[in-house]
Amino acid sequence: DGRKLEADDVIVTVPCSTWNRIAFDPPLPAVLAPQMGTNSKFLVAVKRRFWEKEQLSPRSLTDGPINLTWEDTNGQPGDLGACLTVYAGGPMADLAMSWSADERQDRYLAILEQLYPGIGRQFDKSLFINWHNDPLARGTYSFPAPGQVTTVGPILEAGLGRIHFAGEHCCPAFVGYMEGALQSGARLAKRLAMRDGIAK
Repeated sequence: DGRKLEADDVIVTVPCSTWNRIAFDPPLPAVLAPQMGTNSKFLVAVKRRFWEKEQLSPRSLTDGPINLTWEDTNGQPGDLGACLTVYAGGPMADLAMSWSADERQDRYLAILEQLYPGIGRQFDKSLFINWHNDPLARGTYSFPAPGQVTTVGPILEAGLGRIHFAGEHCCPAFVGYMEGALQSGARLAKRLAMRDGIAK
């Protein structure tokens, strides 16, 4: 919106896939471009946890357009209303993103019917999540390319002068997870607080 803010330090916590939309002066080093993974989710709301009666697990693994499934409402009381997550990565996520909305739902439900016979009768609604089309994310999570852990990782850890980085892409132990984002943020906050004499 045109506002200008001055600060002693800047902590960059937005996804690294959006850095090219920020005017860094001087520019970030070209090597500082963590690779992003390609993933999608198709959330399937069903009327009840029908798989329990059929003694099926909500967790499945395939080598087709559905890579993984799991229940997002696991542990919530009652039998009414449940959500099954359909997860795809890499080429299968690219394939899912290429389908139209109607085609995607039809294709996924047909595959799910093979895994969970009768899911069509329990189907309520669906939601497809495509982070690559989200302007605030422009991707899912970082997926370091060969060599990036040792070349990009140290720069993210040390920062560039008064520009610091935090997020899942800054925590090699938990790349791609919220835990990684939390750990990197806590580590950076402690480091800056110790630098400024606020903490020991």
